[in-house]
Amino acid sequence: MTVILSFCRQCPEPARFELTSHNMTARRGAAATLACDVRGDSPIRVTWAHNMNHLDLNTYRLSISEAKTDSGLRSQLYISRADREDSGVYKCQAVNAYGHSDHYIYLSVQEKPDTPHSLSVTEILSRAVRLSWSQGFDGNSPLVGYTLQYCVLSAQGAIRVNQWDTATSLNVSVHGTPHTTVILTKKGDIHYEALLNTLKPHTAYMIRIAAINQIDRSAFTEPVVVKTQEEAPSEAPTNVQVTAGGAGELHVSWRPPPRDAWHGELLGYSVTCTELSPPGAPHRNVTRTLTVNGWSATELNLSALRKFTRYEVHVRAFNGVAAGPASAPVSATTLEGVPESHPMTVSCFPLSSSSMKVTWNPPPIGQHGGLIQGYKVIYSPFTSDQADVGEIKRVTTTDTYLHTLRKYTNYSIQVLAFTNAGDGKRSPPVFCMTEEDVPSAPEKIKALAYSSDTVLVSWLPPVHPNGIITHYTVYYREAGRLGKHSSFTVTADKKADIELMFQVRNLMETQLYEFWVSATTGSGEGESTLVVGQGPASRSK
Repeated sequence: MTVILSFCRQCPEPARFELTSHNMTARRGAAATLACDVRGDSPIRVTWAHNMNHLDLNTYRLSISEAKTDSGLRSQLYISRADREDSGVYKCQAVNAYGHSDHYIYLSVQEKPDTPHSLSVTEILSRAVRLSWSQGFDGNSPLVGYTLQYCVLSAQGAIRVNQWDTATSLNVSVHGTPHTTVILTKKGDIHYEALLNTLKPHTAYMIRIAAINQIDRSAFTEPVVVKTQEEAPSEAPTNVQVTAGGAGELHVSWRPPPRDAWHGELLGYSVTCTELSPPGAPHRNVTRTLTVNGWSATELNLSALRKFTRYEVHVRAFNGVAAGPASAPVSATTLEGVPESHPMTVSCFPLSSSSMKVTWNPPPIGQHGGLIQGYKVIYSPFTSDQADVGEIKRVTTTDTYLHTLRKYTNYSIQVLAFTNAGDGKRSPPVFCMTEEDVPSAPEKIKALAYSSDTVLVSWLPPVHPNGIITHYTVYYREAGRLGKHSSFTVTADKKADIELMFQVRNLMETQLYEFWVSATTGSGEGESTLVVGQGPASRSK
């Protein structure tokens, strides 16, 4: 079979494009040239359309130029200053006598993004705030991040022109490494949230944001104003001083913590005073806390404290949230006062008819009121005689001996401790009786002739019986006859003040006799009375 090939050296060529489409970008405000290279036989007619609409070439920004080429025609659309609305699909249609063809140019006019909108505060903490906003137009360039800018609002609340010159700026990537200060979260296609940390408590801030793409950064949003929540003060009051006032009083003074550590409106101070137990004493753990209102009130008098006692004082500042840390402890000792308690376990023991021993223990530890300088022992006879006045003996020990006491007498004994400030309380009285002794001589002895052989002897009990009188002894003898005498025992009457009498019988009528009397206690016979003389009565003749 024979194949005959024929070649057409001048066959007609329809209008056509090598490529169906291509993409191009342009910066907003810059010139852009869109070119269509058409192949085909002349004449070729080229028309342009933008987003399926005919171009309005009456505007000064658009112009079309054409130039023949070796293979056809080159048509160019020139945009003198590209704008956002110039983005889109451009259709370049070529037509000649033999056919037609379309070429599409996808133009993206790139610019800085639009300002984010709907910036608001959704959560306020003491050191952080949560923001939310919506993304604006991205400028035909993918967003790479946001700039978050914040500054402290002036104390007067006025916004200065140059307020943002000293603002803190943070660039946060939407895809890269998480930021240490801002936690950015995408909540939808165009919605974002950011948690801004490291803020100061109870501080007013202005915050604004801007979007960033590969072209530029958008304008900032209008700022939102937010005040962080209060937080407990972070520092203690300073320069705490404690000095002794009156007895049982301490004066405390301090200075407020630094203002940037208040973290809120400082409402006042709490002053804690803890009693420190002396070495060896039981731990009392007595603590008092008083409140001082107002940040400028920086002193306090602590009263009704124990005297001559060491206290530890702390001061804390507080605001509407809580109290801050306590200051370092400062210790001070109250001034001396009189002992707050009496000596303990007072005891007495008779040693003889005129002496006794008294012992006691100091007041309880913590109730000395100061340095105990000594003790006073107050003792007096416990009698109905109002003339009896107590005596006082000062000692520095916890025992003493009392001498030259009344014999066989009940004594009331009390003990008190004293400091340089004065006497403390007396102990409850204890009672001790001195031992018995021999009595003094009976009083007012008399001898009367009673009959021709009887003499009546009378006397009164001793002024100082020095014990319980068990009996009396009546002595008599012939006058002038020394060394030989007779005696009778007379039982003592229970009534101590009654006159006692005894009849001495069987005496010689004409004889003169001498009489005397003595009293006896459990300790023995006492002194005798004076000797009195008397004889029996003579018989009548």
